[in-house]
Amino acid sequence: VEKIRWLECFTDKENVSEFCEATDPAGNLESNSSPAYKEYQDRLRAIALRKEGHEKSEIAEALGRPRRFVETWWRKEPKEVPKPPGVHDYLKTEFWRDIEIIRGFGKGLGIYEDALNTTEWVQPMSDGREFKNGGGYRLKYDKEGRMRPQGNQNAKDGVIPGRLPKLDKLIQQVMVEQGIDDRVLKRPGLLWYPDGTSDAIVHRHEAWTALMSFGSPRILT
Repeated sequence: VEKIRWLECFTDKENVSEFCEATDPAGNLESNSSPAYKEYQDRLRAIALRKEGHEKSEIAEALGRPRRFVETWWRKEPKEVPKPPGVHDYLKTEFWRDIEIIRGFGKGLGIYEDALNTTEWVQPMSDGREFKNGGGYRLKYDKEGRMRPQGNQNAKDGVIPGRLPKLDKLIQQVMVEQGIDDRVLKRPGLLWYPDGTSDAIVHRHEAWTALMSFGSPRILT
């Protein structure tokens, strides 16, 4: 069991959590936060499972829902499913996926060291979706009105095919095993968190994200 110190966002309150890879959660996890959101996700999941080739009875069992629920939604398109309060209009529901954690996917390949030493890193300014204004992008500022730098650094040109062969191979592997096609993933980004004080600002993505993490253990809050 490993003890990890981390800072809570906004408050900078220090916390200590125990981590054990053998007992930490893995696999498919539900990400809903309310009954209405749970039903919305199940409707989308019924559609996604049907497109993956699953039968009605299999979908009902996977969702823990009656066959009638599946019959109502599984032939619809994601955009036809009404959204409950809290699900923003600009979120791309056609790319919806639930949370899945896979541990040790690229373990022991030395990808962190290769990327760190062969990549040109740049320090971007913080930006993100403005939820109160229809989802447009805007820069983020600190309390004094100054542009706030990101807590991480970006690879200048993202992941360039051929530059990091081991990472290229791993990306192809995750795309095949997780059924990610090229219309979703054009070119992956590459971020570097130099130390334990590096962070990402509070934000949301307009679609689901496939995230591979290398190097020291990282806490996502």
